[in-house]
Amino acid sequence: MYFKCEYLSNSVSFWNSYAKWYKLWIEHNHFHKQILELLFKIIEPNFRVLDIGGGNGVLSLPLSSVGCDVTIIEPSLNMRNLLFQEIFKREIDFINFDTRRWEDIPTFEYRGYDIVIACNSLHLMDIPFELALTKVFSLEARYVFIVSELKNQNNRIKIQKDYELKLFRVFTADTSFAYHSLKEAYEHMEFYEKRPISCFEKLKIYKNLIYENGHYWHKSSDVFGIYIFHRKF
Repeated sequence: MYFKCEYLSNSVSFWNSYAKWYKLWIEHNHFHKQILELLFKIIEPNFRVLDIGGGNGVLSLPLSSVGCDVTIIEPSLNMRNLLFQEIFKREIDFINFDTRRWEDIPTFEYRGYDIVIACNSLHLMDIPFELALTKVFSLEARYVFIVSELKNQNNRIKIQKDYELKLFRVFTADTSFAYHSLKEAYEHMEFYEKRPISCFEKLKIYKNLIYENGHYWHKSSDVFGIYIFHRKF
């Protein structure tokens, strides 16, 4: 493993605080299942994989397990802690890390990868989505694999020079949260509000929860697009 110097920003600080809630969400959600299925149709053993904003490695660690050379860009310390937990759990021997923000990384350092993955990460940068996306394509990877919410018109993906769109798939994904207790649900809301919530607010939250399989569920879904680009030459 190797590390590069970390530079913190407000968005990084958010993910440091949000990591515990991300862990709760991903442990009770199958959001990434069909994304992984498509990835496995592309990748080959020994592929060089760059995962931008890789989080706990939900996409790139399975690729590492089948012989890909994976580099994960993840600037949040607490999200990397989740990643380390997954690495030990899966008994993966070697992963490359870059702890800098995507905004701060010179593109020449990551040219020529077989596939670059950006799953719901480019809109979280401190630079505009379009600029973050342009930087991805400037790496000249063989494949570019993007997942993005479609409800935000500013996050639409445009056809890029030197690339052809091999696949575009729209899917409605379950983004529900499952809580082990009402207290946990209230704490999650307090995290967002950055203050204690009132009894009235707790009642409103309670009415919106569904008790199912031993958990309190806040049901939700969003529409996403999966884009797979292939370099023409």
